[in-house]
Amino acid sequence: MKKLLLFFTIITSLHFPSVAQFLNLRYGPEIGVGISTLNIAVTSGTSQQATAVSGKTTKQFGIVADKSFSEHFSIQPALLYVGKGASGTSINYLEVPVNLVYTKGEGHGVFVSIGPYIGYAIGGTGVNIGKASDTTSTNLGIKSIDYGVQAGLGWQLRNGLIFKFNFDMGLSDLNFKTTDQKITTGTFMFTIGWLLWGQSMYDL
Repeated sequence: MKKLLLFFTIITSLHFPSVAQFLNLRYGPEIGVGISTLNIAVTSGTSQQATAVSGKTTKQFGIVADKSFSEHFSIQPALLYVGKGASGTSINYLEVPVNLVYTKGEGHGVFVSIGPYIGYAIGGTGVNIGKASDTTSTNLGIKSIDYGVQAGLGWQLRNGLIFKFNFDMGLSDLNFKTTDQKITTGTFMFTIGWLLWGQSMYDL
């Protein structure tokens, strides 16, 4: 964890003014808190029963960028550390979302976003990452890769501050074993980002 914090500290402290200005790109840190759960769908014959394991409080942090290409549209990629899981289980991911953003104003105001994400599990508790559950523990066997879609609603200020409610819906089956049980993630986050560095098309 200390190495991961150091990595993000170095990344968010680096300034690339010439590159950012050339690309009309702004970037900066992002943090968030929210609720995560695991959704379990069990197939029996022709029917399927879905349940959600009790949620847990989780967090995320990392760096987000914004590339405007019109008065109202931009692309926002990010590199994030994201906690997911449910009660008694936690999975930590390095996650890369790429969202298409529509902003009502020219680079500020109310916005909506949607896009895909992909994450790689780097640790956790109560899980066996990349291998099946074993008989010596109650750990859940999960796959290393999680992917899905996310949607958000928020407000961006002229100074680059971003306040957003974001929902992730996992599409990949995390269950390591081939069974009739499918496990996916679901996360609801409130995030604050700040596009501190770089230059957008509105600064020209």
